[in-house]
Amino acid sequence: MGVLDDLSFITSALSRPLLLENNPTTAMRCYPSSRQGISKEAIRMKAWAILEGQIISLCVFGTGAFSTVLASDYNFDAPAFQSMFIYVFLSFYVFACKPWKNGLTLPWWFYLIFACIDVNANYLAVWAYQFTNITSAQLLNCFTIPCAMVLSMIFLKAKYNWVHIGAVVISLSGMGFTVWLDYTRNPDNLASPQDALVGDLLVLAGATLYACGNVFQEYMVKRLRSTKLETEVVDEDMKRKRCIDPFLASAEFLGMIGLFGILISLIHVVSHEREQIAAIDWTNGVAVGYMAGYVFCLVTMYTLTAHFLSLFDAAVMNLSLLTTHIYAAVFDFLREGSFRLSHAMYAISFALALGGLVLYHAAPAPTQRKSRKAPMRATTEENTGSSSSSGSRAVE
Repeated sequence: MGVLDDLSFITSALSRPLLLENNPTTAMRCYPSSRQGISKEAIRMKAWAILEGQIISLCVFGTGAFSTVLASDYNFDAPAFQSMFIYVFLSFYVFACKPWKNGLTLPWWFYLIFACIDVNANYLAVWAYQFTNITSAQLLNCFTIPCAMVLSMIFLKAKYNWVHIGAVVISLSGMGFTVWLDYTRNPDNLASPQDALVGDLLVLAGATLYACGNVFQEYMVKRLRSTKLETEVVDEDMKRKRCIDPFLASAEFLGMIGLFGILISLIHVVSHEREQIAAIDWTNGVAVGYMAGYVFCLVTMYTLTAHFLSLFDAAVMNLSLLTTHIYAAVFDFLREGSFRLSHAMYAISFALALGGLVLYHAAPAPTQRKSRKAPMRATTEENTGSSSSSGSRAVE
C-alpha cells in the first residue's frame, strides 16, 4: 500500500464515526442509555472507570517518584536508556496480534509517528527531574488539557464555548503560579532557581508531546477496535465480548509502539548517552531495584491506558490523573522531612488547576462542526463530538 493509499484510508476513517458509537445495539450493550435508567452494567462501567483511572494515576506517580530518586540520590542521567526497557517489554504484545500472519490494521508509519512522539515525551519528562521536583512536574502536566483542546480544534474541528476557554485560562494560571514558585524559591535539592525554570520548561514540552500522543492514541486504539469489529465475521456473542474486553484490539498498538520505541531509544542512547551508561554502578542493587520499579509502573500504565482509552476518553483519563498531584505533594513533603510555606503555596496552584479542570468538565461537552459533505450524518457527528465528548458520555 502506497503513501497516497494510506492517506486516503486515514481520511475515510476519520470521516466516519466509530462503529461502537454508530451501532446502537453495540453501544447500548457497553454504555446503556440514560433513558433506560442506570443499569447494573452502567454502574459497573463507572466504577471500573474510577478504579482503573486511579491505578493509572498511581502508576504515573510511581514513574515520577522513581525518576526523582534515581536523579537526586544516584545521579542517574540517561533518560532514553531508562525508558528503553519499557518498549522492550511492550514489544512482547506483538506475539498476541501476530502482524506477520494477520497483517497490520493501520499503516506502519502511524506507529512510527506515535513512537517518535512518545519516546521524546518520556525523554523530556525523565530529564526534567534533574532540575525540578516531582510536585512541580506533576502540576505542570495539567498543560496536556489546553494542548489537547487546541489539537482537537485543529484536527477534529471541535468547537469550544467561552466556559471551556475560561476554564483553560484558570488552569494555566495555576501552572504559571507553579513556575513562579520554583523560580523564586531555592530549596536544598535544587541547584538554582534557573535550573528549576529549565526543569519546568522541560515538563511543559513533555506535556505538549503527551497531549499529542494522548489524542493520537485515543484515535488509534478506538479505530483499531472498531476496524476489527467491522472486518471480522462476528456473531452477537463475539461482538459483545469484544465490546467489553478490547485487549486484543490494543495488543497491536502496544506491540508496534514497543518495536519502534526500541529503535528510536537506541538512536538516543548511541548518540549521546554512552558515557552516562558506562558510569552506572550496576552492582548497586537498590538503584537497579528503583529502575525496575520505574519500568514496571510505566509498562502497567501503557497497558491500562490503551484499555482505558478504547472504552473512555483522554479527557476523562486526564481528570483521573489529577490525584497524581496529591500523591506527588505528599511524596515531596516526606522526602524533605519538614513543612515549608511553599508546600502550602502549592495547594493554591493545585486549587487553580483543579478548579479550571472541574469547570471545563462541568460545561456542556464541546461539539463538532457540521460537515457540508455529509449533512445526513451531522446529528451523529454532533452526538459523538470531539475526543473529549465521546468518552464523557461513555462514562455517564
